[in-house]
Amino acid sequence: MNKRSQQRRATDLARSHASDVLAFLERRVRSAEAADVLADTLLTVWRRCASIPTDEVEARMWFFGVA
Repeated sequence: MNKRSQQRRATDLARSHASDVLAFLERRVRSAEAADVLADTLLTVWRRCASIPTDEVEARMWFFGVA
């Protein structure tokens, strides 16, 4: 998979699951900090886009693991 495809995959993953990850984070950190943690998570996902699993379920689990 080329870099552009990997970046597109990271974007799609974020669009599909960011709200669920935010809810997950709100249960674990102070609500005011959850959005900042999500922003850091999204940055890490973008930087590590080559590591995103190809399977959708595994990709979602990976995203939560990054968070």
